[in-house]
Amino acid sequence: PASLQPTFFPPAVSADAPLVLTFTLTARNEAGDEGTDEVIVTVQDNGITGFPESVVPFKTIKDNNMGIRGQSGYIVALIPVDPAEMENSENKPEEMPYGMSEMIVNVDKPGDTAVVNFYLPELAKEEAAAYRYSEAAGWMNYGDNVTFSEDRKTVALTAVDGGELDADGQADGKITLSFAMGAAADVEPPEQGTDDDTDDVDDTSSGDDGDSNNCFIGTSGAGVTFGWGSLFYLVPFIFIAIRNNRP
Repeated sequence: PASLQPTFFPPAVSADAPLVLTFTLTARNEAGDEGTDEVIVTVQDNGITGFPESVVPFKTIKDNNMGIRGQSGYIVALIPVDPAEMENSENKPEEMPYGMSEMIVNVDKPGDTAVVNFYLPELAKEEAAAYRYSEAAGWMNYGDNVTFSEDRKTVALTAVDGGELDADGQADGKITLSFAMGAAADVEPPEQGTDDDTDDVDDTSSGDDGDSNNCFIGTSGAGVTFGWGSLFYLVPFIFIAIRNNRP
């Protein structure tokens, strides 16, 4: 039978203060019998530095560092993906140094807007642009839906639940997105915004307080939703204990 696949996105943690999270699942059948599973997750520092305190750093599919923060909305899943696994190559950028990331962002109400900030380890080249992927349409430039910080090390992506950028197309309180930095061969990218207002885009992507915010995000393939099994990829940075409690 089909089973639920809850997603998990770790919060930022400091190097000297690991965070212990407890999740409880209770299942009940038609006869009224029930069982309870308790999952204890310990999130620890992963040693990735160079990002602001509120940013969650992670390893991309290319094994380089990157950071992410939900400026508005709540990131509940993040999966680095190899662009080579995407079947539709139409308008595919020539270079994607960080691969692609797929994510789910929850919002307070259906139809709300979310802003997600991506923090790069080095400044984006002038010809670089932000792309999304669709199985039907291939690779598409985000255009004016993204804003670069003045130093071009932070990219803010704005998306509306149920809007054009939401891959599931439903105003259901959940926005499904993909993100990749790249540059098309011999094509001048559309103009994208540069924001001088640090209230909208955090320019501190290379701050000195990077080693106070680190946790680890693992990969589990090309899908956006992943289950508890993918958490084992995070070892040794996330430790899991499961307790079964039955009547």
